[in-house]
Amino acid sequence: MLTDFLNIPPAKIYKEEMTPEQQVTFKLVHGQKISEEDEAILQEAIEFYELAYPALKSIDLSSITDDEALEVMKFMKSVFNMEIMVQNKITFEDSYRVSFLKDAFLEKDKVRNLGFLKHPPVEVNKAQGVYGRANSPNSTLFYCASHPDVAILETKPKVGDRIIIGHWKHDPKEKFVTYPLMNEKHVKTEELLKARSKFEERMTYNHPLFAKIMDLLLEFICSEFVKDSPVVSPKRYEYLYSAYFADQILDNSFEPVPHPVEELAHYDALIYPSITSKYETENLAVLPESVKKLIPYQFIDCIVVSEDASELDGDRIPVTVKVLRRSYWIENELIIWKDD
Repeated sequence: MLTDFLNIPPAKIYKEEMTPEQQVTFKLVHGQKISEEDEAILQEAIEFYELAYPALKSIDLSSITDDEALEVMKFMKSVFNMEIMVQNKITFEDSYRVSFLKDAFLEKDKVRNLGFLKHPPVEVNKAQGVYGRANSPNSTLFYCASHPDVAILETKPKVGDRIIIGHWKHDPKEKFVTYPLMNEKHVKTEELLKARSKFEERMTYNHPLFAKIMDLLLEFICSEFVKDSPVVSPKRYEYLYSAYFADQILDNSFEPVPHPVEELAHYDALIYPSITSKYETENLAVLPESVKKLIPYQFIDCIVVSEDASELDGDRIPVTVKVLRRSYWIENELIIWKDD
């Protein structure tokens, strides 16, 4: 059984519509000065976080029951009852997604419906009841990588698996609004280094206590997104914290705020370092409504014939595949293959 959870301090208990911590933060966001009493509220919140985050990490998520998972999520609602917005607008050209083929996808042995290669229907996720790194069973996302080899490594296909390697394009002139998961230890890519630098700059002109709260939160969440631990829970509760956070951020329930320096826009995706590439590349978890910003460029229908590394169209990939067919043409959300 789980141990008793920490008591929630007065700083994080709701008084009417906001907690005292939220009230103080609201003042800071709107450029108002805060009192010593306000600072004491933030300090109380910090002391709570310094205990709460290690307490959450000490829970063995691989062995919790469904009832215990509900207990943990109830506690998390009290811990994460203040959203801290961090945004980074990125540009990119290429992304890759690997899909495993199922009989239900096939029409005369070919995938026709482009939707099957985007993201699982949320109804399927609800029925399965499992967690992803950035989605709970109540949500669905388009997971993709910045390199085809990483997309394959992330999905771990075995010999005999039939997969489709999807190559998607994005207009580099169009900004993609992301929530960057970037702590100091795991940031190596150009985009995340820029995001980290921007975050550190932002911290210099925020109140130091608020900056501390933000730093503690991001350190905890980032460590959950990049943790490399075996997934043995049938419902993949190992991803409970990162999925909970992703759902909270990507619901886009806030009102966008136009601003010449720090505009606040609705998110398109989360961006985080890839574990399989030792943090040298990024992965994206894209909202379904933002997939329309991606253009399907090429699909390769293939069978994994060996787990030895090889090349495909000049790209090194971690398996050898037998290519069955290719597509460069989508018409009315239907895939047209070259051998049609």
